[in-house]
Amino acid sequence: MQCAMLNWNGVPTQVITEGRWVEEGFSNYGKREVVIIIPGNPGLAEFYKGFIKTVKSKLPTEVPVWIISHAGHVQPPNNLAITMPSNSSWTEHYSLMTQVQHKIDFIKKYVPEDVKIHLIGHSIGCWIILNMLKDNFIAKKVKKCYLLFPTIENMDISDNGWWFTKVVSRIAFFLLFCAWIISNLPYCLQVFIISIAGILYRIPFKYNNVVLNMLNPYSLERIIKMAREEMIKVKERDDDIISKCADKLWFYYGNCDGWVPIKYYKNLISNHPYINAELCKHGYRHSFVLQYDKEVGNIVGMECSFGNKNIISKVIDSCPGILDSNDKSYCCYDFEKNEMYCCDAVEFASKSSWILLTVICAVGVVFSVIIFCISCLCCSCCPWYRRRHQGTVYGTISVPEVQIPSMMHVVQTPANVTVLTPYANLPYPTNSAGIQQASTYSGNIYEKQAPYNPNYISTIQQ
Repeated sequence: MQCAMLNWNGVPTQVITEGRWVEEGFSNYGKREVVIIIPGNPGLAEFYKGFIKTVKSKLPTEVPVWIISHAGHVQPPNNLAITMPSNSSWTEHYSLMTQVQHKIDFIKKYVPEDVKIHLIGHSIGCWIILNMLKDNFIAKKVKKCYLLFPTIENMDISDNGWWFTKVVSRIAFFLLFCAWIISNLPYCLQVFIISIAGILYRIPFKYNNVVLNMLNPYSLERIIKMAREEMIKVKERDDDIISKCADKLWFYYGNCDGWVPIKYYKNLISNHPYINAELCKHGYRHSFVLQYDKEVGNIVGMECSFGNKNIISKVIDSCPGILDSNDKSYCCYDFEKNEMYCCDAVEFASKSSWILLTVICAVGVVFSVIIFCISCLCCSCCPWYRRRHQGTVYGTISVPEVQIPSMMHVVQTPANVTVLTPYANLPYPTNSAGIQQASTYSGNIYEKQAPYNPNYISTIQQ
């Protein structure tokens, strides 16, 4: 895994890759594809390290995974001579629409023209991806988009949106003041405070350094200001771009999401009946990267590797939890369109079960033929038949009142082979006590070695 600050659009931005680095180019062999992740808010790429590792493990080795932090959300280390634009130039460098152009320019700069892109968005990253698809250049390069817990409509009226608007946004100055105090404490005290807060908010200790980077006063100010902008601009769902790119979109909604209520999922599938959307049945939180990064990474990784599997692998692997009773928790195959899609249990049984039954029956027939062939050996063309019946003469033996078929095994002696004299097991002579005595050996029998061993010295020569 590589991590560095890259500069484009005048803003140094943290980029993390699993696989090839963004400036290494792509292999001429295998798939020329790349997976690019657009994070939520806070948009620090380091929160997604475990997630991208899991996603990469499901992909071909030549396909890298890149994640781009949001512009201004990661402050460069003090030991690097990197200058960030001031917040006074918010519209040019850090605004919500600027973040969209920021990702488009990254793709144009670092992704070759013949490389296809898989986009993964989380939270507000999904809204950014939908707006990126309005660019014709990006729309042609994108092969698939995976939108996780998508905040693409009415953020301000959700439970968390109301809390942020009414409470967090109003105490933003106090939060920035606390962040400034923490950033000036010794490192050990910073870690202690973050660890205590992590226990209360269920943040694993491995994210302590990432949280410290987020609490940098400059970064935190941009994070809060971007969230305020989200509450204002993310209102109506963009149904036009969803309809236009429906074949490239896959939505994954949470069933206990404070930012995206379940009714948003129902509204989506109501207005777009054929859209590929799934409702989480595992209880994963909106901020899944903190606790469920591997679980969600497995789901997305299987979806990303959809086109690299055969039919059976797709049916088995692409929809986890096929025994669950929730609707559309199964994967069916459309032979006309040559693609997989989510379906319910009834449709899965009617359209896909025959594939498994055919495979099972074929294996059973082949196995039965082999067993019967070995046990019967009744075909003269079979090599086991010739080996078993070599030297066997069939005939009948007359028995009074009964004709019994029989066979007599004849031992055939190969031609031109000297027949050895049968060995006679003669008893040793015994003494008066009846104990057998070993025969007396003499050196004369070793005289036979002379013709074969020139170095042998016989007793006569001695």
